[in-house]
Amino acid sequence: MFKKILTSIFFLLYVQNSFASKQIFSLDEKTLLAEYERFDTNNSDNGSYIIKTKYWGTNKELLVEEEGHFENNILKKYSIHQLQQNKQGEILFNGDLILFKFTDSSNKSKNATEVAKPSTMAPLALIKFIENNMEQLKKGATIPLRIAVWDRLETVGMELSLTKEAPYKTPNPTLLIKMKPSAFIIAQLVDPFFFEVDPQTNLVKRMRGRLPIKEKQKNNKWKDLDGFLVTR
Repeated sequence: MFKKILTSIFFLLYVQNSFASKQIFSLDEKTLLAEYERFDTNNSDNGSYIIKTKYWGTNKELLVEEEGHFENNILKKYSIHQLQQNKQGEILFNGDLILFKFTDSSNKSKNATEVAKPSTMAPLALIKFIENNMEQLKKGATIPLRIAVWDRLETVGMELSLTKEAPYKTPNPTLLIKMKPSAFIIAQLVDPFFFEVDPQTNLVKRMRGRLPIKEKQKNNKWKDLDGFLVTR
């Protein structure tokens, strides 16, 4: 049960270009899992814009579509269509409230409301949040946050920290930021997420963690996927 809590905490990549097309690999960096495209539209001086992302399978089949609406550089609306499972979600950040809507493959909808706590966000805003807080992380701070999970209709507590215990080989020089669940029991059962940061620019260059795409098994059940990707 705890493993499923983070099923939908995945990473929508933050890149500075108005358009980006990249590849996503397995954690060992050997197997191509998917490709994605990102579009930034309606950019304006007041920080209002739209980000759209599409994930494509290796057979060029569209797997996932996402969209985020920002006002004053703050995410106000996040939506996702998981085409593999034919599920949809929407999250509205409405002041002190977070409004969730989830629609399953049979077109049945569920709604939920949660009071927003400080540093609550959708995955779409996560990379920028890390970059904005890198100076504190470099000093050894542990930064709490909450991630809104579209198909669970709730937020999940997480924490960010700088770590020197890299579970895999990283480029040098690189700072490694770990994100793990803040609840002790869940943290023992769920693998952490890792972000590789350039120490000079504080920009996230690479990351490893849960993806929005799934893998269909022989029994026709869907398996969650973790992957590796380059953000810049």
